[in-house]
Amino acid sequence: MLFFLVVIGLFRLAASRRDLVQAKTAMSDGRAALAQGHVDAALEAFGTAEHRLLSARSGAGFPFSLLSPLPVVGSPVRAVKDTVGAGLHGVAAGRALVRAENG
Repeated sequence: MLFFLVVIGLFRLAASRRDLVQAKTAMSDGRAALAQGHVDAALEAFGTAEHRLLSARSGAGFPFSLLSPLPVVGSPVRAVKDTVGAGLHGVAAGRALVRAENG
């Protein structure tokens, strides 16, 4: 049973990593679109980034969330959650720039 939980947890962490990479790509796309004045494309990209970040956060949940308080073992879970938090702040900043661009 424990082996099964570990396998599921590793799969979910791998999916979280994929979501974080996709969120990074979407953030870069949003930044580039905003720099070119494409406000709608920037908003769409920031929305995609937010969706991917939230997906990454949920992927770092059970069963590994139980290990989060443990040193070393819980580090990947904490890293995902901290990265998601920073990414969501980046999304909010991007959206604020879009609002400023719209006037």
